[in-house]
Amino acid sequence: MGAVTNIVLDALFINGFHMGVQGATLATILSQGVSAGFVIRYLCTGKSVLRLRLRNIRFHGKLLWPCILLGTSPALMLMYGREAQSKTKTASPATIPKSGERNRKIHSCMLYLISI
Repeated sequence: MGAVTNIVLDALFINGFHMGVQGATLATILSQGVSAGFVIRYLCTGKSVLRLRLRNIRFHGKLLWPCILLGTSPALMLMYGREAQSKTKTASPATIPKSGERNRKIHSCMLYLISI
């Protein structure tokens, strides 16, 4: 269902609304949401071997910190990469125009530190 939704929304957003790559991105996000909705609905019914019940969903505090640690580096890389791309055309240190060697080194160090 998600693939069909994605194909239809791609055609609508890219060709109909002339949104280009942004339309394709939006179509993918929306189709994944539709697909997730169908999966959750299926898991909440009696047809599934695994039944999703709200009372069985619990918060485990011991798992929170490892999840935060796991997601922090990619999140920072994504945020810093977008910031660098908004100032330049790419996030590559070699393409920072007229910034000088010092700024190139700072940019490289930031990308390295974020990836640790």
